[in-house]
Amino acid sequence: MGFEQEDTDAAKNLRISEWFKEMSDAVNVKYAKMGAEALYELALGHYHGDGATQDFDEAFSLMMQSAEKGYAAAQNSVAVMHENGYGTEVNLVKAVEFYLKAVGQGDPCAQVNLGTMFNAGEGVVQDYAEAVRLTRLAVRQGDYYATYNLGTFYEKGEGVQQDYAQAVECYRIAASHGLDGAQFRLGVMYYNGTGVEEDMAEAVKWFWLAADQGNEEAQEMLDKMDL
Repeated sequence: MGFEQEDTDAAKNLRISEWFKEMSDAVNVKYAKMGAEALYELALGHYHGDGATQDFDEAFSLMMQSAEKGYAAAQNSVAVMHENGYGTEVNLVKAVEFYLKAVGQGDPCAQVNLGTMFNAGEGVVQDYAEAVRLTRLAVRQGDYYATYNLGTFYEKGEGVQQDYAQAVECYRIAASHGLDGAQFRLGVMYYNGTGVEEDMAEAVKWFWLAADQGNEEAQEMLDKMDL
């Protein structure tokens, strides 16, 4: 009786295993037939938990399939996941590889992200000039994160001649499009009178806008000013 039960359980487990394999094969065939953009959108759903259970492993698998079909946005996302260890091990070499693929197709997000890696010397030899070059490519496409980053380069003199006035203009453009980091830095420039006339009212305005988006540094400045 005991052996029969064991055989029954073993047969049941085998059938379940075979069923899962069949389902997995069917799903893989379905994904293989999907277009790159559809795979990308499905991957985003799993990544953000939007319309699907949040699952970084599944998101990475789908994003990779889209990237292998040549979809630039997916190549950038695969790079981000390699860089941060979402759904896969951290691998900066792979991150750079996929950023380069997306950059080769003119993807502005990849230009910004790879520029950031060159600026920090992460996964690549630090190269401020290359960071600026990539960032400017994204700026020309209207990417405001790139405009903000370019502002930091001008403020610090990294890859460009230090130019506080130019930094202010970059921050102003990015800040006007809602980037809290740019709003904070613009507030600091007004607070210190760097690259612009000192103006506490303007400083406070930009600190408030940044703080309302959860920027802790901006909130610290407001607390420092007893506001």
